[in-house]
Amino acid sequence: MKYELVNESDYFIKKDSNNMSLILMKKTGHQVFLNKIAVFIMEVAKNFFDTRDLLKELKVQFPKVDIRVLRNDMHELFHLMEVYGLLRLEKTNTDPMEHSEVIVKFAGDRDYVSVNKFIKESEGMSPYNFCQVDSIEYFEPVSMRFHTFNNQEYYLVAKRDEKIIATMSVVPPGVSNKSSVALITSFFCDELIGEDELPNLINKMIKRLVKPAVTDIYKIRINQISGHEHNVIELFKILGFELECTLKNEIQGKSLSMYTYTLVR
Repeated sequence: MKYELVNESDYFIKKDSNNMSLILMKKTGHQVFLNKIAVFIMEVAKNFFDTRDLLKELKVQFPKVDIRVLRNDMHELFHLMEVYGLLRLEKTNTDPMEHSEVIVKFAGDRDYVSVNKFIKESEGMSPYNFCQVDSIEYFEPVSMRFHTFNNQEYYLVAKRDEKIIATMSVVPPGVSNKSSVALITSFFCDELIGEDELPNLINKMIKRLVKPAVTDIYKIRINQISGHEHNVIELFKILGFELECTLKNEIQGKSLSMYTYTLVR
């Protein structure tokens, strides 16, 4: 979302002895109290023009704070500043929060570079992102092409207005061992996509996955190896994924929990 700071001479930021900060409106005397995050936003907002870029800077400055808290504080402050005439917000056609049509496709040669770029930029930016490989370098374009060509892993891409908003990697059922289970191994989404939109987006990607399968898919599974996948697991549970089993001390001393969705055939 684009924004522009305006009327900067109409206010000043005041800090008192209690470590509290506030915006003081010169003409009316109105006060807006600021927390630590809001103070930082006020200090750096002029260096950016898009909430996406500002949110990335907040994540760097406050790495231990949940991205949802950072996003909420930013939006609340900006909407309040808009009320007082200190900021203009402008939604663009490529804003991920706009509800235009989402197109889901399988990544091909034309997509691997942009998918790799999106994953690198999205890593750690949404609490719903997860990846079950040791390094993000796993998603290098050449590697993705090799995995797809050898039927080892496929990559789903969701786009809105030709812009990637989510990716999902899936290990297909094995032809040789007659498996009927597809395993979701990663999911990355744009940090500005709302929590209410994510279940429908994931459901659309899953439906696209099932449609052209080389072998029949009867189950779709996502594994939980650590607490890192907790948020995305909760989303999948909304879609009907259920805990099928837990294998104790399965991977490097950690338990492996399998959440599975059984397709109706």
